Parts: sequence; structure tokens; C-alpha cells
Amino acid sequence: KMMGGKERLARLGVAANETLALEDTGTGQKSARAAGLDCLISGNEHTSDEHLAGAVSAVRDLRGAMFEPVPGGLEFSGTRP
Repeated sequence: KMMGGKERLARLGVAANETLALEDTGTGQKSARAAGLDCLISGNEHTSDEHLAGAVSAVRDLRGAMFEPVPGGLEFSGTRP
């Protein structure tokens, strides 16, 4: 049986508001949002601007992504130049 995002989070004991999905497609972002997750989009050759609506942020790739420690986890803080 295929598990949905909400079921997977429950199995892991993780709340959606404590989780950041890293996705590279609009389809992945839609799935993440359906599970109640914030989403960071990492572009690829198939990702267009229309896929980015609703993302916390969008980056060309994750090589320059920066995350800062915050109570209870990490927070996306932008990208290095």
C-alpha cells in the first residue's frame, strides 16, 4: 500500500509544521502542500515559474542553500552567492 505524506509524517512522529519538503518539480510541491508541508523548490531543466507558486522559496540548485539552526530544527535562510 502506498502511503500519503500525512500518513508518513504520522508514522515518523513528525508534525507538518516542523517539516520542510525539498522538491524539484511542481508535482512534488503539490504533494508536499497537500500534506501540509512548507516547500523549498530546487529548480531543474523542467521546472518553470508556474511551478513555483506557493513555495517558501525557490533556488536554482541546493548547492548554495543555507539553513540556520532554530529551536526545534533548521530554517531556510537563503542562498550563498
